[in-house]
Amino acid sequence: MKNNTVMLVGRVGADAQQVTFEKSENRLAKFSIAVKQTKDETMWIDVEAWNEQAEQVLSYFTKGREVIVHGRLALNSYVNKDGQQVTKPLVKLTDFYLCGTKPKSDEGESAT
Repeated sequence: MKNNTVMLVGRVGADAQQVTFEKSENRLAKFSIAVKQTKDETMWIDVEAWNEQAEQVLSYFTKGREVIVHGRLALNSYVNKDGQQVTKPLVKLTDFYLCGTKPKSDEGESAT
């Protein structure tokens, strides 16, 4: 077992967003999942998926979709618009599973 492994179950907060890199062929998809802490508390966790997994995430991860994510826990530090240093947890995706049914907004869509 690897020392730095995390598994989370939650719902995707918004459709995954693609990040493009002009000088490389790397692909990145970013999204956040809502993880219930208690009945009234929700924690938002940012997740990054790279290359082939990024393509899969962009295809399947839509707002409201329940997912299980496995990955490596990291910290993302940045300076916000108010000039304050912010450090947030980040999961670097290694594997995922789609759970439950598609969100209602997707059920009306059909493949042609």
